[in-house]
Order: sequence, then C-alpha cells, then structure tokens
Amino acid sequence: MPDVRTDNGISGHARVDAAVMAGNVNGGIHFHPAAPATRLLKARQLAPVTAAWTNRTADIERLHAIRLDCPDYAVPIVVITGPSGVGKSGLAARWGHVVADDYPDGQIVVDLRGSASTGPATTAEVLRSMLRALGIGLDSHLTWDEHELIGLWRSASADLQLLVLLEDAAGAEQVLPLVPGGPGCLVMLTSRRPLAQLIAHGAVHHHVLPLSAAAAIQFLARCAGADRIAREPQAAAELAAACGYLPLPLALIGADLALNPGRRVIEVARSLARPPLANPSSLHSRSERPVTPALDHTYEALPSASACFYRQLSALPVPDFDGAMAAAAAGLTATQAAAHLAALSERGLLDDAGQAPVRGPLFRMRDEVRDHARQMATDEDGTAATEAVLRSYIDWLLAATTTAERMLTPHHLRLDRTYRYPPAMPMRFDNHAEALSWLETQLPSFTSVLAAAAAAGWDSSVWQLVHAMYPAWHRLRPTALQITTHELGLAAAQRDGNRLAQAEMASAGAGGLRAAGRYDEAVALLTFALKLAEEDGDERGQAQYLLGIGSSLHAGERYDEAAPHLLAAKERFEALGRWRSAALAQILLGSIASFLGRFEVAFQLLTQARQRLVEVGDQLDAARALAWLADAHSRHGEFERAQELLSQAGAEFGEVSRHWQARVVELHGQAAEREGLPDRARELYEDSRCRFDALASSRDTARLVDRLSALGAG
Repeated sequence: MPDVRTDNGISGHARVDAAVMAGNVNGGIHFHPAAPATRLLKARQLAPVTAAWTNRTADIERLHAIRLDCPDYAVPIVVITGPSGVGKSGLAARWGHVVADDYPDGQIVVDLRGSASTGPATTAEVLRSMLRALGIGLDSHLTWDEHELIGLWRSASADLQLLVLLEDAAGAEQVLPLVPGGPGCLVMLTSRRPLAQLIAHGAVHHHVLPLSAAAAIQFLARCAGADRIAREPQAAAELAAACGYLPLPLALIGADLALNPGRRVIEVARSLARPPLANPSSLHSRSERPVTPALDHTYEALPSASACFYRQLSALPVPDFDGAMAAAAAGLTATQAAAHLAALSERGLLDDAGQAPVRGPLFRMRDEVRDHARQMATDEDGTAATEAVLRSYIDWLLAATTTAERMLTPHHLRLDRTYRYPPAMPMRFDNHAEALSWLETQLPSFTSVLAAAAAAGWDSSVWQLVHAMYPAWHRLRPTALQITTHELGLAAAQRDGNRLAQAEMASAGAGGLRAAGRYDEAVALLTFALKLAEEDGDERGQAQYLLGIGSSLHAGERYDEAAPHLLAAKERFEALGRWRSAALAQILLGSIASFLGRFEVAFQLLTQARQRLVEVGDQLDAARALAWLADAHSRHGEFERAQELLSQAGAEFGEVSRHWQARVVELHGQAAEREGLPDRARELYEDSRCRFDALASSRDTARLVDRLSALGAG
C-alpha cells in the first residue's frame, strides 16, 4: 500500500486556526523556518509596592535565607502562608522587587484562584497566561492541550532566569506543572494554608503574622495621613486593634478616612466595635473576624446604587468583571456600570485585573470581599433578585456567543435560542479576529458558568451556550474543555427533552474525542446521534452524523470502515442539495482513494470538492481540498503539478490558517522525498516542524520528527 502517513484532521471538524501567516511554498525558493516558540517579551508583572508598605524586615530576611539555602540544581519553591488579609501578596511582591535583578528574563504573576468560589484556574489556562507573558502565542491561538502546554512551558523556560509568583495556590497538583524547566528560576506561592505535599518537592514554607501594633498604626498613617493619625493616637491604636493588625482591613479603613477628611478616627474605631486582641500572633486561628467589620464599614459608606451594584456582582460565576458584562447583569448602561466599578475600586473593594482583548479593563473581587458581597445580597435582596442578576448575565452571554458564532461559522446549524431577559446592549464585533479573541477570553470561566446555569435549572441555556461556543471548539481546539462541556451540554439537553440538541451535543462532543485520539468513543457518541436522527426522520442529521463517524474512523486510519460511511454521507448531502457538506465528505474519500493508489478517482473527487467549496465561499476547506489534490498528484509522480497546486494552496491558507500553512510545507516535503530529493525534503520537514513547534502542536511536531529521523542525518 502506498505511504498513508498523513494528518488525521481533514474532516468537517478539521483542526484549523484563524491566525494569519502569509507566504507561498513555490519550488526553488528558500524556505525560512517559522519562528520557534521563543520568548519575545520580558514580563514585568509584579505589582508595584505602595507607599503604605510597612515593616516586614524580618520576613524579607527569612525569605532571602530560604532562597539561598536551595541547591543550585533546583528551582527554589517558597510558600508564603497566612490568614486572609494578612498581606501575603504584598510581601511576595515586595520581596520580588528586591530580588528581581537576579531574574532578568522576567517576573510573571498568575492568580491560581485556589480558594475562589468560582473554582480554581485550570492548568491550561495558567500555562497559556504564562507563555503569553513571555510573548509566546501573542500572534496565534495557543493550544489548550494541557500536556502540550506543559512541554512548551518547560522548553521555553529551561534556559531562562524567571521569577514566577503563583497567587492563591490550592495544592501540589495545581503547582507542580507550573514549575519552570530550568534551575535559574524562583517560584513563590501564596496560600491561606500550608501545602504539605509540596514539601516532598523541596518547597519551604514561611508563615506571615499580622503586623505589630506599632507597624499597623504606621501603615494606617501612610493610608490616611500621618498628621491625622498623630492627632488621635489612642483612637488610632484602637482602630488598628479592631482591624486585627491586618493590612487588608487597615487599607479599607484607610481609604475610607482618606475619602472623608472630616471624619474623626475615634468615630471609625467605635463603629468597628472590636476589642483589642491580647495576642495578635494567634490571629491565624480566627482569620476572618477582623476583615468583616472593615468590609461592613466600607459597604455602609457606599452610595445606595453602588452598594446594589456591589451585591449584584457577587452573583456572577466568573473570576473577573468587565464593563459590558457588569452592565448587562445589573441592567445598567455602560456609563453607569463604569462609574460604579470606579467607585468600588476607589474604596478597595475591587482590584485591577489588567486588560483583555475586546473586553477592555478587568476588575477582580478578592475572595473575602466576594463572600461579603454575597452575604449582603442574601440579607438585603433575597434569592429571587440574585437569580435575576445571574439570568440577565447568562442571557447576555448567550446572545454574545451567538453573535460570534454566526459571524465566524455561518454554516453551523442554527438552533433556537431562548432568553428570559434579551440583552438591551448586545455585544458587537467589528471583525472575525475580535469575535474569536472575545470567545477565547470566555473559556476560563465557561465551566463555572455552565454549572451555575445548571444549578438554577436552566437546562436549555446550558446546551445553547455549549452550542453557541462552536467557533471556539472548531478554531481554538481546547480539547479537554470541549469534551467536558459537551458532556454537560448533553446531560442538560436530555433533561430538557430536546432530541436535536442531544444529537448536536453528542456530535460536537465526538469532535473533541476525535481530536484527543479517542476514536471509538467518538464513534459511539455519533452512533447515538445517528440513532436519534433516524428515529426522528432527520435526513440532514443522519448525513452529518454519518460524516462524523466516517471522519473518526478515517482519523483512526481505519479506511475500509470509514469509506462506506463517508460515501453514504456524501450521497445524502447531495440529495439534500447541501453541496458544501458533500464536498467535505469528498475530501476524505478522495484522500482514501489517493492512499490506495486509485488516483483517477482521487483526482475526480478532490477536484469536484474544490469546485463546490469555492462556489459556496468556504475558503479554508477549498484550500484543504486543493492541498490533498496536490498530494494525490505527488503520489502519482506528477511532481511539477503537485508543486504548482501546493503553491496555490499555501497562498490561500495565508489568510486563514497557520496550521495548514505548516501542513502544506510538510506535504511539499513529502513530494520532494518521493521525487528523490532528500536534502530538499529535509529542509522542508525542518521548516514544517518549526512551524508546528511554534503552534505548540506536539502531535504534528512528533510526526515531523519521525519524518526527519527516517531521512537520516543527511
């Protein structure tokens, strides 16, 4: 049998990107390898040390000692623990700035959300953030495959000197994949509790205590004004004690005093009504108590509209907020929401969380602040009001994802959308890049959003959200997330009694399983979908699910089993007049014919598929058909014709997919190898390998490594 080694992603759910890489692959030109995954930036993400910073000299000295005691061959891992509000993050940032010169390749900060009610950050989410902090993946969509990302992170960091600060760590299983690959780095963690499992990996813990009474008063003076605190020394001492000598409540109260210059310190101290602690060092056993009165005091000082907005934000199952999201959830205009976000930030109830594409400025609530806001919502608004806020957000998110879906994938089957509160200000995207970037920013919170909707009993919203995110599954390929969310979507569709939704959830979930190499499971899900379609007389569905079964078998290189399903799908699509879908089946059938040496059949199938896809305006799949037509000519020994067609395909992929740009170079290398030009083939394979490496596509990279190995050193 002719060589059948090929990329197994050439189905209606082809593995593609939407990133841009121009350039042809004409014969006789020099192929410059794509830039590998190297750093482009030197991240400087440590938070600035505020002027209110006070004391902690002994803590800094202890952290220095821990670092210096670590063997040269290992990465120091320092775990900073302590009660909520004690200043763990502030200490980590302060020490980070002290030692930053020893880590000239960058300082990276990531929130692991280990104690967040919305759930911890996933390994894939964190690694993508860290890689982008180094400049990797800024011009393309990084993989979501956890194992590929771990390998890319370790390779990228192996020769660097980085400082990595991981905030709010939950446990060793969350931390260990994030440790850099080389010994020239430093890892700092903050956690409310000791992480005992990390001790076996050389981690050293440092427990942070509250400030001393004198340091707490000094901190308060720097926040509210030294003269003001000096005028009421006894009241300042009572206030510091009432705050438990903790930086967080002291900062909240200091902000309140600064915003109200006429308010006396003694008034605030009495309002907190907390007696001094006899032993501040024992505070870790009752860490939450001093924070709550300060939050109560800050909350009571808010204007009523901002206080309502504060409570409403606590209903959103997301790690951060943007203006459009907050406005939609609260039923406000963008201007009103921006004013409230500013007011909460001014009083220390929201932290700056940076910027995101399309979303703009982001804000984050600390866990203890969110807990307080949620309690206030329960006490003052009740369950129904909180549920209405969540429902408004879910409806807005569904409308926004649907807008992106219909812009990015107009051929995707349209299913009904149901809203209780249609958004008054729906999202708008100026172009495809904006829409896809916005979808990508939603992925980290998507599971928690689906869980919240399911808990509220909104099953139709669950499966509709999963369905509307189709462009993200199709273009970004977050395989593990795709599998998980489609399991949730299928369960919701079953509870909802919607048979078409069940079939579509099964079909799209099978796409994730296929990408993960779990072909038999994919076939099983698609067979379930096919059975539903047959029972319901859904001809389109039957054709689509037959195509999916054939694609999965083709991906598993079970060509004899795949061909009947693909042929049946093609014929059914043609009977329905769905020429694009028929053409997708033809691409796979044409590739099988080419692998088996039936070249005239392959030429006919692939040429017709190409024509049909051009006619319907599907640029990506038309270029794929052309690439496989070129490969068929190469296998037939028509190398000049293959070169010509590959050059054209490369030009067409230039505005559509970096993945297929790399694949075309690989196909060109195969043609050169068949022509008896091993040096040329080696050059092209190395070029393709570099391109796939830059895309963090480990399965493709491994295939190119095998091809190079088979050619020998040259």
